Amino acid sequence: MLNFKNNGSQDTPILSEIKAIDFKVVRNTIWKCVLHYNKGARASGNDFDPYEMPLGLGARVHLRTIGGRPSNGIMPYFNIAWPRPQRGLIFAIGWPGQWQASFLRDAGTTLKIQGGKKNHTSNYIQGKKSVHH
Repeated sequence: MLNFKNNGSQDTPILSEIKAIDFKVVRNTIWKCVLHYNKGARASGNDFDPYEMPLGLGARVHLRTIGGRPSNGIMPYFNIAWPRPQRGLIFAIGWPGQWQASFLRDAGTTLKIQGGKKNHTSNYIQGKKSVHH
């Protein structure tokens, strides 16, 4: 959860591209990993189907919901697994609207993960507070 509060004497400039998730997973050696996620609801027979996507070296995967609803198209729950040792990382984006997530592998030992609100632009009025999940 991100909290913003403007304690200044004037309104803030416009804030955009707020990422509630922004971190790197770094291993000592080159490693294989797989992104597990689920299709969201689109009122079809394959709603919530599971997907697996290998994140090979240089992979760039961008996922987002559509239509402004948090589970329309893709569910906001992710599991990144790597086989040796049997480990992983599970996380979710808890925003009740349009969100996006990026998974970026470099040519070596790092996976960068970012996610949060899509198309957020706002300023904060002096003395006001805002909470983002």
